[in-house]
Amino acid sequence: MNGQPFYAREIAGVGQDIFLLSARGKLYKWNNKKITELPSITNEQYIRRILPHHDKLCLIAETDIYLWAPTTNTFTRLQTNVPAGSVNDVTWTNDTLWVATDAGLFSVPAPTRQPDADTPPFYINKILVNNVVYA
Repeated sequence: MNGQPFYAREIAGVGQDIFLLSARGKLYKWNNKKITELPSITNEQYIRRILPHHDKLCLIAETDIYLWAPTTNTFTRLQTNVPAGSVNDVTWTNDTLWVATDAGLFSVPAPTRQPDADTPPFYINKILVNNVVYA
């Protein structure tokens, strides 16, 4: 950056965005031929791997696994029993994250979105059918 070469350890695309992971575990976003460092979103944990999943980016940190939604800048920590610091590789099949570690193979289901409990009621006051208004 700043005229210096940028060395990316990993790259992942989510939607129209390209994300880069540096050798030091920092996450960057590339757009308009510019690289921007993103603020830490994993409590200063070292990010080991990045992997796209639908409209989210999976972040494999030293002790946790997160799903990050770049459009809303929200992240969800996945519940997992993967040993800390031992992730060798990761991949998705459907909505299951598979994690290869020194201790074996682990599967981590992606969280399902719960419907909003505070959804307001929806009322139809009138409808127009063939130029006739029904109220």
